[in-house]
Amino acid sequence: MRWATERHKKLAKLMRLLVRVPDNGSSIPEELERLVGHSHLTNTMVMANRLNAACVIVHSSLIQILSLQLEWHIKLPKVFVKTTSQLEDEPLLRDWNSQIDRIKQAIAYGLISGIPGDFSEALIVTLTGDLPNPRESRPVLNQPDLSANLPDQPNHADSLLNQEQPLHFNQPNPPNVAEELPNIHQPLPVMDEAEGDEIDEEEAYHADMENILSETMRADLEQDTGVEV
Repeated sequence: MRWATERHKKLAKLMRLLVRVPDNGSSIPEELERLVGHSHLTNTMVMANRLNAACVIVHSSLIQILSLQLEWHIKLPKVFVKTTSQLEDEPLLRDWNSQIDRIKQAIAYGLISGIPGDFSEALIVTLTGDLPNPRESRPVLNQPDLSANLPDQPNHADSLLNQEQPLHFNQPNPPNVAEELPNIHQPLPVMDEAEGDEIDEEEAYHADMENILSETMRADLEQDTGVEV
């Protein structure tokens, strides 16, 4: 549980840093230097494409950890009720529940896609509560304004210990979000021909990124750069 919570924080931080790097790579944070400078990303790509590829890789890992957290949350309350209390349980539970609340909020906003690289900075804002500085951010398409609707971060430690069922959206028939996460999409807006061409190019780009998402490459990146993705 602690591992998942910390991994969630680390991946969300990497995503936040990546989307705020200028396309020309003029200012790359130290935490990203070894990732975007890895040989897998530098052989044939200009900086803008290298940053996009890094976003695809990190986003893919983020999707995995969000799905895992939702799945684990179904049984965690019972586990904590049946186990002896340990030091720092309360802050851990508080962090865990805050993350779960934000994951569900992101799903409610329609911000989570199972397609690596298919995200907006609004997802990062929802998961972290860290509002971007427009002057520092790289442009991201289809980004709703969530600044007035960020989920609260209540202390749920006590309620979790007494809770037998996982949290659900206020819907008549709440879905199993752990199972449906990779398939959640918002209805597409009506678009003109130019927008349609942009979407086609974007889909082609995501298809090209499949090679980058191989397990071999991910393992190489972790071993060579120390950045666990």
